[in-house]
Amino acid sequence: MDSTVGYYAGGWPAALARSLFDRGVDLRRLLFVAREGDPRFALGSYQLTTSFTTTADLGDRYRKIQLPAEAFDPLESYGRVGLHQPVLPLEIALNHQDLGSSADWSVYYESVHGGIQLTDWDSNHPGDSALLQIRSPSKATFVLHSKRRVAPPGHGLLLLIYTKSASTGGYASLYEVETHGQGSPQALQMVKPLSQTIELDGGAESHRRFGEIYLIPVRPDREYGVYIYGQGEETQFFGGWAVYYQPFPDG
Repeated sequence: MDSTVGYYAGGWPAALARSLFDRGVDLRRLLFVAREGDPRFALGSYQLTTSFTTTADLGDRYRKIQLPAEAFDPLESYGRVGLHQPVLPLEIALNHQDLGSSADWSVYYESVHGGIQLTDWDSNHPGDSALLQIRSPSKATFVLHSKRRVAPPGHGLLLLIYTKSASTGGYASLYEVETHGQGSPQALQMVKPLSQTIELDGGAESHRRFGEIYLIPVRPDREYGVYIYGQGEETQFFGGWAVYYQPFPDG
């Protein structure tokens, strides 16, 4: 659905997302375009591009998520295509105050011991006033985990928004643990509401910023944190953090 909407809307969704990053993230509501009766684009079988792939043949490039019809109100319809708004309001779960400092993160894995340096970096970009700078002179592979987690009180969606300094080399996503911290953290493959790359700045690769927006269904018996994966870069920046919780009605 992300590719279809982007194509027929002439790039308008990406432009709207770009303006969101330019003025600082302050999201008020989510809207979903669906086509009932279509096995790819109905609310109950909503196909989106994944945030990353885990197989060499890209077999998991797409993923279908189930959006319960009772959790949405119809706003507009154009034949079989409809615009839907969640019944319950969107809630902010984590923001830059929870994720914007190097003290908010811990190194979960590094391929070279002591090869990761985390520092705070000031930025002039709206919404990116506090950036996390990750330096790795050895260009090590690493995984960072946020110390703060979200414990959803019910079923719903989590929406992750952030900026990064390069189109390759690293990305952020969510990890989950069982409630009360039991079990090992598990990295989650999220989906992208927009398949287009959201380029925020032009110029040289090292000075460009990119925006990312991911979402995933969540459940109440899990806690969710943010993780950063990186490799092959000496210096990377991440910022503009926001995690939103979209609750679904009980039952």
